[in-house]
Amino acid sequence: MKEWRERWNRYQEWAETHAEPDRRSFSEILKDVDWLYSNFPEDVRRTDPDPEKLGIQNLYRIFALCEQKRQSRISPSGSD
Repeated sequence: MKEWRERWNRYQEWAETHAEPDRRSFSEILKDVDWLYSNFPEDVRRTDPDPEKLGIQNLYRIFALCEQKRQSRISPSGSD
């Protein structure tokens, strides 16, 4: 978890210096979001630390859909 936090902090520092609009296509950006999401620790991906925040819940719902899609690419039959 410590390593993940350090990587996240480095990313945040980078993001602050690269705030210009991204000119890539939506699908290219989504691939990067998918990659970032897949690098979150499992407990972070599966736990909503503040369930009252509906936006967070919706984000987790969207991430779950992304995870299902990612898993279907890994295992076309849908089984693990």
